[in-house]
Amino acid sequence: MEGAASDPGNDGRRISACRPTEVHLRPARVPGHARLPVSANHRARNQHQGGSALIMPVQLRNNPRRRDNRVVFPVLNLSIGGNRLTTLNWSYTGVLLCWPGAQPICGERIAGFFNPPPGAGDDETGAFDAIVVRTDPPRNQVALSMHRGSDQAYRILEMTLRRALRANW
Repeated sequence: MEGAASDPGNDGRRISACRPTEVHLRPARVPGHARLPVSANHRARNQHQGGSALIMPVQLRNNPRRRDNRVVFPVLNLSIGGNRLTTLNWSYTGVLLCWPGAQPICGERIAGFFNPPPGAGDDETGAFDAIVVRTDPPRNQVALSMHRGSDQAYRILEMTLRRALRANW
C-alpha cells in the first residue's frame, strides 16, 4: 500500500513521522453512500476480505475534546537556549510557542526551563525536555511535546494555573 508504514499490523494507516499522535486514514469510498459512523466503518472493514478503504478519516489533532485541555491564559514564560519565549497555548503534555528566528527540526529534542510566574516569590526554574512535534514557519510557531519534566516544572505549571484561577474568582 502506497504511503503506508511498513508495519504489517498498521491496517493501511499512514503515520506521520513528525506528528506521532496523528493517524491519517483514507476516507470512505462507497459509491452512493455517505460516510459511515466509526463503529460501522470498523465492522465493514473487518468483513471485507482484502482490506478496505472503508474507514473515515481520523485526526486526533482535530478532536474537539483536545481543545478543552489547552490553556491559552495564563501565558507561560520559558527559557530555551538563551531565548525567553511565551506560550500561545499549553497543556500538561505540551506547549505551542511563537519561535523567533530559525526553527528547530521535527523530532529534535529541546531542553529548557519554565520560569515562575511574576510575583510568585520563588526564583527556582523548572527544567524540562521536550520533542518538537510540529513546526509552522509562516506563523513562526513550534509545538513541543513534553518528554520529561522536573517536579519543579510541574509545580510551576500548577502554580501559574492556580494564580490565574484565583485572580478570576
